[in-house]
Amino acid sequence: MIDIRIFSRNIYKIIYLVAILLFPVLCIVMPCQETGKVHLSLYWKNLNKKIMIERKSGDFFAAISDIKARQKAFLDYTAEFYNLNNRAEKPEGGCVYYALGDSPGCAIGQFLLPALQKSCIGPIDDVYYYQPEYFNQFPEWMIKMGVEFLREIQRLHDYPSYWDETGINEMGRKLYRQIVENFDLV
Repeated sequence: MIDIRIFSRNIYKIIYLVAILLFPVLCIVMPCQETGKVHLSLYWKNLNKKIMIERKSGDFFAAISDIKARQKAFLDYTAEFYNLNNRAEKPEGGCVYYALGDSPGCAIGQFLLPALQKSCIGPIDDVYYYQPEYFNQFPEWMIKMGVEFLREIQRLHDYPSYWDETGINEMGRKLYRQIVENFDLV
């Protein structure tokens, strides 16, 4: 005999997961009512607002328990949110972990505490190997994705050759596909 309380709790979880998984698909395939074009960026801008709010009270990415799914969501977020002008790049070149201009910070740095953003210097490998006292203060959900994956996110984010004014360009999409393949994020 099935306990109806256990069944009802699990059915809500299933409905919630299906809704989370279908929402991006619906946003991708539903065209704009005015132009008829598909606008993925609207979905990601709204997601970014949600992440910006949730990161203060609890992490959006931390709620994704499967590491591969979390990595894919983080990669998708990075690819859809950034463009050539909002990557927290200094005028003399080079990205920083902290907020700069219109950018909330780099793909990794925007999720760090403000004091930690200013402390981290250089590539993620340097922070991991030479500044472990800082790396160990990264959010647990981020650490669990692995330094190798974070290195690829940082590579995608930091190099201007992967971006144009509207977002990720063809070279960036090629690296995106390579990351998906290398980390088996299909």
